[in-house]
Amino acid sequence: MTIEPHDAHEVCVATRTLAHWTDLVCGVVLACRLTTALGSLACLGVAAAFSSETPDDLNNGHLEIEFFTIGGIALLAVPLWALVSSFYTVPSFSDEQPA
Repeated sequence: MTIEPHDAHEVCVATRTLAHWTDLVCGVVLACRLTTALGSLACLGVAAAFSSETPDDLNNGHLEIEFFTIGGIALLAVPLWALVSSFYTVPSFSDEQPA
């Protein structure tokens, strides 16, 4: 099979598009790891703050306070996420240059 000139251009565009997708996937993976790490640190901070409410025998403790505190922090983070995401614009990966 031979590649015609117009096919070669399509292959080059497809290759550049794949490179953009590779960067996007790597960014998503790193963002997931970062948010997991930050979430774990936040939960660790809450657990440390409520250490007096967490006895050795968990049946006698008040873990629901810690649970609802973490849930409340997550609910408070939703408006913050909405505010930050409102400034996001989707990048265009087309070959056209803006005028």
